[in-house]
Amino acid sequence: MHKIKVIFLTILSFVVVGLLAESITYYVQSNRLIKEGYKFIDSNKPPYPTNIEIFSNHYEKMNKNSIFENKAGTFIKRKPSIFIFGDVYANSIDLELKDNLTSKLSRYLHRTVYNFASAGWGIQHMYFILKNEEYLNTIKAPDTIMYIYVDDQKNRLNSFAFYPHHNFLYLKYKLEDNKLVEEVPQFLYAYNSYFIRAIERFNGFRKSNSKNPNIQLENFNLMKSLFEESRRIAKIKYPNLKNFIIIRYVWDKDSIENLKRNENSAIAQLEYNMWDKLRHEGFTIIDISSLNGNEYNDSIYRNSDSSPNAETLDEIIPLIVEEAGIY
Repeated sequence: MHKIKVIFLTILSFVVVGLLAESITYYVQSNRLIKEGYKFIDSNKPPYPTNIEIFSNHYEKMNKNSIFENKAGTFIKRKPSIFIFGDVYANSIDLELKDNLTSKLSRYLHRTVYNFASAGWGIQHMYFILKNEEYLNTIKAPDTIMYIYVDDQKNRLNSFAFYPHHNFLYLKYKLEDNKLVEEVPQFLYAYNSYFIRAIERFNGFRKSNSKNPNIQLENFNLMKSLFEESRRIAKIKYPNLKNFIIIRYVWDKDSIENLKRNENSAIAQLEYNMWDKLRHEGFTIIDISSLNGNEYNDSIYRNSDSSPNAETLDEIIPLIVEEAGIY
């Protein structure tokens, strides 16, 4: 009887501690998300999701209209189209379609532009869509792909729970024998817990921001492979693809030239080498701060969702087009 009582109390203690840890984690994560300005459907507070599923299953069920309807100039027949990928910097939440990057680039070049970016996405989502989305086979083929890169996208490479309030896991890849493989957790059910997701997210950030050059080399190799494989797939689908342009929307201190100058940092040199190799492989890479010396990450140039505002787009689109040599 005494043994049973000890077992019962031990189990009860684990349950109480688990519930307490779960409650505290939800409270802390919720306040962080609210403070960072995230919006939630039908609520002022983050939801507590259950029945977590992997990204590819979620993608099949999601309403893709918000992505596929971000297009402009579809009536233009003369030239190939342009595809855009990225996150909110490429597809602003704050701007109407007529004022966003898609429409402004289409009007400036008189080209059809399709924008497949979405807030919170990263390089892996471009790869996923180019590889899997059948809709891309039904629209005008591109000769140019433009990817808008921001530094935070590196943080999104290493965590299933980058957004812990989502009811699906974040898209995550790994390199196995130099091949990209979508990661799926062994114990998916465990990710129904906010506490588990918070721990996993913390570990992901730790890897993304590690001071260990060997770990950062893994991160940069993954990024490089995602860009390379995205272009390889695109070239198979679209034999007339000529341009793959990466717009780095970063602070001037993080520009490629400043990475090169930072010879005392092994990690800076690793990152510089990655971008330099991509350039030598034929990618066009443009630092936004190199266009005319303006720090376009300053708040005066951005919307509340961090994306470039309409006036900034009017200013930088001609500069990007000239630098990239597209017409």
